[in-house]
Amino acid sequence: MKKLFTLLLPAFFCLGLYGQVQQIKIVSFTVKNQLPSVIDKWNSTPGALLMVAQIPPGVKIDDIRLVIKLKSNGSLICSNNSTGGMPVDNFTTRTFSAAELTGALAGCNELKDGNYTICVQFYNSQRRELSNEVCKEFMVTTPKETDYAPPVLLTPENEKKFLKKDIQKPVIFRWTPVVPKPKEPVTYRLKVWQLMQGQNGTQAMQANQPIVTKDVDNITQAVVTEIFTGPCKPPYLCEFIWNVQALDREGKPIGRNNGTSEPFVFKMGDDNINIKIDSVDVGCCINNKQNVYIKISNLHLSNSAQVTAIKYRVNGTGAITNLTPTTPGLPITIPANSSQVFTGYVGCIDSMKTIKFIVDAIWPNDPDNINNETAWDTLKCPCDPCRTIGVSVTKDTLTSTASTSGQILISGFLNGLNANNVKKVTIELVYFNIEQTGDSNCVKCAENKEWGNFIKPASSAFTGFGTGLLNGINFGREWTWLSNVKKDCDGHGAGGTGEPSNPTEKCTTCGTNNTGLVPTEEPPGKARAINTGPIIVHPSIPKGNSFSLPIAVPPGSSLKCCGDKITVCIRYTLWDFCCHACDVIKCYTIERKAQ
Repeated sequence: MKKLFTLLLPAFFCLGLYGQVQQIKIVSFTVKNQLPSVIDKWNSTPGALLMVAQIPPGVKIDDIRLVIKLKSNGSLICSNNSTGGMPVDNFTTRTFSAAELTGALAGCNELKDGNYTICVQFYNSQRRELSNEVCKEFMVTTPKETDYAPPVLLTPENEKKFLKKDIQKPVIFRWTPVVPKPKEPVTYRLKVWQLMQGQNGTQAMQANQPIVTKDVDNITQAVVTEIFTGPCKPPYLCEFIWNVQALDREGKPIGRNNGTSEPFVFKMGDDNINIKIDSVDVGCCINNKQNVYIKISNLHLSNSAQVTAIKYRVNGTGAITNLTPTTPGLPITIPANSSQVFTGYVGCIDSMKTIKFIVDAIWPNDPDNINNETAWDTLKCPCDPCRTIGVSVTKDTLTSTASTSGQILISGFLNGLNANNVKKVTIELVYFNIEQTGDSNCVKCAENKEWGNFIKPASSAFTGFGTGLLNGINFGREWTWLSNVKKDCDGHGAGGTGEPSNPTEKCTTCGTNNTGLVPTEEPPGKARAINTGPIIVHPSIPKGNSFSLPIAVPPGSSLKCCGDKITVCIRYTLWDFCCHACDVIKCYTIERKAQ
């Protein structure tokens, strides 16, 4: 009997300890897989943290403390253990919210990107365990900032000339929205400045107070009345410059260039004289000269106009210089409602990227009645890759073979594409949006990671280029093609990275003849999504530099009450062998309705 007692005593002792630890049971502890780096933001993150605990009926425990520990690579980085834990009143079943749990970690620093473990356990005031420790893993990843394109001005058109009677009416200013569309509301701030004598547009924006400042929310136009209230007298000119800035609800800029569009200029003309520079063109440097072509129209239906001088200013800031000699020579009178072409040349200037022309004209019946007209030209040399490369996107369309299809197709031609001139081509899906046009109950949850991405198989026929590569094994946002021609920069420039924002750096990332570009593998745990809806059968590719790229979308409904509208924006980028880049964004919309 003694031996039996000796053997059973440790067993009873262990059961007693286990029972003490299990006085509180953590029924569930859920933690979201990915959390913000700032712990205070967990409280506003849906499904961030939630814990449910139970105490057996009839059991009362005093001085309950909840200890929360945060670990990284097994090392403790933050805890409320040093304060004795969070006091908890006696309970039977209790749910602990994210606010309660994050409150216990209020003193923790902001977390760096990486993997973490969070553990919870109940103790009493004597530091005795009342529950088992339960731990969950999560990760912190700082979201990448979206690259927003700022607004682009539409009307009044650049260099628009208003007659006195027209500018006294309300003027409508229009522009394009920020792309892609932000989740938060956007405030567009319109500003208009009046130029003074001796100023260019940039100087006026920097030195003068705007005569108009107007904010509009989530719309891309504004109406301004009485923008001009009197005659233009020195030192003020009858010229104005305007731009639009995109702001979030905190007043912070959205997008590149501080969220600001490139400016446009408009002016007020005299009713008795109305000339316009129809077109200008400046050639590249040949024999130390750059040929100039300029066409001037007299828009007045009854009065002639005499052109007295044609001047130019280099890069918008240089000294004003007379263009002389010209053919025909000046002064010359242009009859009413007709045009005149002038030619001349300027000496080559290495630093010249743009050139501004100023035309002076008078009404012969009243020489004091003067009209000034300006126009710009960007030199068609390496400083303007789109003109030098000479490729345009044509016959580009967004189509769907059926309303219930799980794909849409972007197709078109790269007219003028030449593998001897273009080293690299990319087609990138930069914006995707789908909205319901029928019954709201038709909307589908975003359960398929392929939706809104390019998918395989795709078709392309770019002569002299390698096979297109998608930046993902099964789906991705960008297709890339590299020229099979092997050569270095052909002398049009010193090379660059292929980035439109930095075209003068050493050429290092422009691509090397179909090598070095490997599709990015998908993150671990991403399953291959099954096909959704009928597969589009790609039409046979015609001869020429064509492409046909499918995009995965939620399959459309067969119900007549359902329908949707899909909008995508595509960035087409081409690099020459000096890594100068031509970058064009085009947007497309398609509507699907049940047949």
